[in-house]
Amino acid sequence: MAFITTAISPVLSLYASKAMAWSYTRYYSPSTHPINKTPKYHEVQPFGSVSATQTDVTTGQYNQYGGFLDNEVTMNVTVTNIYLASGSASACKTGEPCTAAGTTTNSEEIDTSIYAPIVVTNEPSCTLTSYSYTTSGAGMPGPVTSDLFDWIYDIWDQATDRWPEGPTLAVSTYDVTLRAKLGGQAVTTKRCDIFLKPGQLNGLEIDDNQMSECVDPRLFDFY
Repeated sequence: MAFITTAISPVLSLYASKAMAWSYTRYYSPSTHPINKTPKYHEVQPFGSVSATQTDVTTGQYNQYGGFLDNEVTMNVTVTNIYLASGSASACKTGEPCTAAGTTTNSEEIDTSIYAPIVVTNEPSCTLTSYSYTTSGAGMPGPVTSDLFDWIYDIWDQATDRWPEGPTLAVSTYDVTLRAKLGGQAVTTKRCDIFLKPGQLNGLEIDDNQMSECVDPRLFDFY
């Protein structure tokens, strides 16, 4: 578990009322089952004009297990399913390379970390100790799911795509150069740190024994 133990600027409180829910849009194109020839839909990434025959909007809670503060975190996601008319748009099947004209691909990998604010407050039973401050927990982006058959693999993309109107407070990108002590060629990688607004993730907490003993965790924080 990794933490930024320095208290975050009070500017976070200015965004608490402006925190926006996560949203995700899926596009489905009609097709035919290869064996029994019955109609079905498959998920696509369209480009060009889009003509929808049906749109469904649902809001639910999605989970990411592990990889983030060692907690089971959840987020409220509004999912819009758009069903396309046959032949209404050129499209690439989700998960397959898309080489259509007008589309772009980015093969460069960026090491991304997500930081979410956590409010740390003394237990109500503590009578001689009082503290309340905001710290930050760091995690790695990963897929989220609402059930076994409903997975979203690129939900974290909107943390940067919708910034600053979306769920993100700030984004920092920079280069990191690593050099071996024994020589060798230096390696430079790109990093991206994403700082979320309050209220974007549920279930974040600090697993700290000192809190149950009415001790401010900052006095014994070695992270």
